[in-house]
Amino acid sequence: MLRRYHRYEALRPFTCPEGVDHYLMEPYAVAGDVLLICPTCGHAALVLPEALPSLAERLADAAAFWRGIPG
Repeated sequence: MLRRYHRYEALRPFTCPEGVDHYLMEPYAVAGDVLLICPTCGHAALVLPEALPSLAERLADAAAFWRGIPG
């Protein structure tokens, strides 16, 4: 889900707080948790389970919005 979330720039994808020139943080499953890790510097942040429903809702809204734009 987090990889799909990154596709929609309007949702403010997860970026590294250590530098604006860093790549998007990559999600990894570790011991049942989801960590976001910056591929540039290795900074890591835990994704809290209570944030996931909100992300899923925002992702669904963004997908519906983009489907509604005529091509």
